[in-house]
Amino acid sequence: MPLTLVFAGVCLSLFRFFSRENTLQTFTIIIAFFFLVPWLYIRIILKKKLKNFGWQIGDWKTGLFWAGASFLVSAALGYLVIYILRLPDHYSVFFRENFWLFLANEVLIFGLFTALYEFFFRGFLMFYLEDYLGKMAPAVQFPAFLLFFWLAGFINWQNIFYIVIAFFSGFITYKSRSIIYSIAYGTLFILIADSVIIYITR
Repeated sequence: MPLTLVFAGVCLSLFRFFSRENTLQTFTIIIAFFFLVPWLYIRIILKKKLKNFGWQIGDWKTGLFWAGASFLVSAALGYLVIYILRLPDHYSVFFRENFWLFLANEVLIFGLFTALYEFFFRGFLMFYLEDYLGKMAPAVQFPAFLLFFWLAGFINWQNIFYIVIAFFSGFITYKSRSIIYSIAYGTLFILIADSVIIYITR
């Protein structure tokens, strides 16, 4: 267990160490340390298959149920954040004047960021910790994600929905044994939340 935790810590530290001057650089670094390097570690060091870390269909009925339930609760939290805490005053949505560019940005950019976070924190880290922590693993991955966001300087209004997603995604993935449903839930939630912000600020 210590070796894998040290490895995960190194990946997070290297992400913070390398320069991230624009979205492309950030994206490239995240792909390297949140997917490629962990994937090689799983295959070469742990000698396990990716399906053991959430890369499978899993229990689709359970996945859809928990993703749907999480979405409804997240929508209530989103309402609180958007309307009560006045998120639009602190939040920027790109390409608000062009629907197709907006949709492409949400699905391709934010969707891919979501998928990479899911693979590392809910797939690689959580399923590894499950062998030692059991049902507590989903609860542990969330503070680990928050710590990463804080150290990376990502704790701000712009990324608040990622924090909401991280809380529920652990349970969706744990119950379904797959990261597919948490990725779909997270991408859809961000898309709708950003759409609402565009609608009320246009």
